[in-house]
Amino acid sequence: MAKRLTHADIRPVKQQIEDELLARPGVVGVDINEKVSDGAPTGQLAIVVYVEEKKPKSKLKGDQLIPAEIEGIPTDVKEEVVEPYPARVALDEAVPFTDPTKYSTLHGGISMGPCRSVHLDPPDAPSSGDYIFVGTLGAIVRDRDTNAAMALTNFHVACVDSHWSVGDKQCQPGRVDGGTCPTDTFGSLQRATLSTHVDGSVVSIDPGKATDCSIEEIGAVKGKAAAVLNSVVRKRGRTTGLTYGKVTSVDASVTINYGDGLGNHTLKNQIRIEPDTTKNPVFSDHGDSGSVVVDAANKVIALM
Repeated sequence: MAKRLTHADIRPVKQQIEDELLARPGVVGVDINEKVSDGAPTGQLAIVVYVEEKKPKSKLKGDQLIPAEIEGIPTDVKEEVVEPYPARVALDEAVPFTDPTKYSTLHGGISMGPCRSVHLDPPDAPSSGDYIFVGTLGAIVRDRDTNAAMALTNFHVACVDSHWSVGDKQCQPGRVDGGTCPTDTFGSLQRATLSTHVDGSVVSIDPGKATDCSIEEIGAVKGKAAAVLNSVVRKRGRTTGLTYGKVTSVDASVTINYGDGLGNHTLKNQIRIEPDTTKNPVFSDHGDSGSVVVDAANKVIALM
């Protein structure tokens, strides 16, 4: 009887081959997940290659073909495009959306965004103009050196593009949701990273601003933990609110187009979450970027 492959069996091969696969035209992701054949799950784990558009083999050149197996491990090809999830609107079209609340105490799961607008041209925007952005304040965290309270969110929420600077003012709610600067400014961008594993930033909190280490509709944060396959998780975002899902992978490597000045960037060994469709049709949408994902014990396992 053939051995049933596990994630541990497949992971070294996937990590060895993923750079070569991601360099192929049209490939945007490599993961470990269940193989699907003729629309039905097979119960067999495979190296899953995600492409922008799935085409018949007759339409593909040799360097675009994905082999049926790699070192004895089956492959599967699926169509998917991963993109950042801030919400963006033209400066003259800003309207509140979902949760535009101005909260007296800063905490997780609420609207935030940069005060500055960003000029965009096609293809980064439908038309040339100045745009404003909004995302979600994930959680209040503590600086390890100073113990100062800081707001955690994504790089692409607080920084937006390559023209960001330390000191960029942030407001709550974000300008898309009716926030104004300086009236609703709560702090300044302090540090940010867009690395192979992290898309994150932290924002200082202005003196006199109240904070709480909780998440709207979820409660107090209880620390952090590693993501566990098939575990139930939750997040609270500015757009879709409180949603539930399940961790289906901890091995997702994806190439994402971050747009103006940043271009394509690959994040490796990310967490894939599928929505619990009995409770919510999607796990997240534009404007939910920056949300923290927590497990059943309210421990943070990921940043959207």
